[in-house]
Amino acid sequence: MSEFRVTGVYPVSFKANPSVVGDTTDNFTVGAAVELRRADEVLASGVLQAIELLCPGAKVALTFSDTISQHIRVGDVVYAVEAAG
Repeated sequence: MSEFRVTGVYPVSFKANPSVVGDTTDNFTVGAAVELRRADEVLASGVLQAIELLCPGAKVALTFSDTISQHIRVGDVVYAVEAAG
């Protein structure tokens, strides 16, 4: 399961939802279903809307749907939801 650990949340004036910087343990795909978790509790479900690669440091910035963006903060973990099948 892909995991994204949040290290920064940066609202920007030109986007509806913030850029969320962090570290990933695997690949994420734009349009994928994701869950926001804090202390092993699912807080929100949503969709990954955008991926940006940041240099130096090989950090990644992700943009999530409103349902996740309104709750996300540093220290949270976002997981890709694997399709049933």
